[in-house]
Amino acid sequence: MSVYRFKSRDTGDLVMLQPHGKRVLEIIGKDPAPQGIVLPQQMPAAVQALRDAAVQEEA
Repeated sequence: MSVYRFKSRDTGDLVMLQPHGKRVLEIIGKDPAPQGIVLPQQMPAAVQALRDAAVQEEA
């Protein structure tokens, strides 16, 4: 099974199995391509999208 590796200069890598990593990218509006980037200025919106998705899934 494939994995997604999310890298950061400020934290350690976050590794997710393919279904979960792909879902995270879809939630934050990114193409689940082999390589991509989330810029610092995009992080607040990405975090909010993930929070909103978590609330929806808990409802």
